[in-house]
Amino acid sequence: MQGVPFERAEALVRSYFETVIMGYLACDIRTLLNSELDDKEQGGCSAPLAMSVFAGMNQLGYLTSSKNSDEIVKTVQTEQCIKEFCKEWMQRIDPENYRKSTVQEIMVNFFRHGMAHQFISISLSAITRAPSQSTLLSVRIDRDGSKLYVLQVKILAQDFLKALDLIEKKLGKAKENDPQFILRFYERWDSQREKILQSNKDLFKKADRNITTDSDELINGSIKTLTSTTTTAPMSGEVSMTIDGSYCFTNRYVDDKE
Repeated sequence: MQGVPFERAEALVRSYFETVIMGYLACDIRTLLNSELDDKEQGGCSAPLAMSVFAGMNQLGYLTSSKNSDEIVKTVQTEQCIKEFCKEWMQRIDPENYRKSTVQEIMVNFFRHGMAHQFISISLSAITRAPSQSTLLSVRIDRDGSKLYVLQVKILAQDFLKALDLIEKKLGKAKENDPQFILRFYERWDSQREKILQSNKDLFKKADRNITTDSDELINGSIKTLTSTTTTAPMSGEVSMTIDGSYCFTNRYVDDKE
């Protein structure tokens, strides 16, 4: 953070939040919330919807937490980050559910971890978006007598979007009311970015040798490719694509040389 003016840090934080969080994440979640999917018992995008929400809770729990504990700053533990997001943002939407540590732990261990590693957990949990379940979590008894914890993902996603609105409002007033919020957000975002850059240095070198670099210019709302370069020879062929005559790009397929 050293040497970065506050105005620069604020601009980068706002850009990240508006582009990545509100532009990609929130828009994807709103698309997946399409009510036409609610009646599907399977295949209603309930798992991708839940995974998107938990990914956002994990990331923003890290970036916005007021805590500086090792679990948040150094090791960045998923469970701690999601719990922090629940405590600082989700419980403002629904304090009855999200303030409870049991609910937080069930969401992380039964749902987030199960979906991140198995797509859908192999035991104890299920996901629904059916309007018949009006609570965030419910417990059902399966046919074999075992308990099944069921997450109503539509409620989770709608509450998460409301929490994003709270963060957006906080960012809008933070310069005057809480500048440390901006600085903490930026410092962690920058640290996260630097760790990724450092841990993938060799991969970036390989990518520079094997993936085309395009220089694009935005002209009258359309992206037009000006130049394309690559440091390795194409394998064969050159593919050019045009969509509606406005977006042009070139792909070159090359051998991966170690």
